[in-house]
Amino acid sequence: MLFRVDISTALFIYLSCSVLSVLVLWAVGGCRRKETVYKNDNEYIRHCNICDNTYVDSGQEEISRCPRCDSLVSERRPVD
Repeated sequence: MLFRVDISTALFIYLSCSVLSVLVLWAVGGCRRKETVYKNDNEYIRHCNICDNTYVDSGQEEISRCPRCDSLVSERRPVD
């Protein structure tokens, strides 16, 4: 049994399957990813206002250097 399909229908089916498979892979990848949060009394979350980088600093200094742009950061917030 042969089915007659014009080019626009075949293209629509191909693109629909491609988009659907990308969405399924994206959803599965998002479910598999687990974010690990480590708690420690010595660690602080720092946020650089220059490059908008947020990082964890375990040092005890009041001022640290941003690992991305090397600017000085003094904002300290304890990890919850």
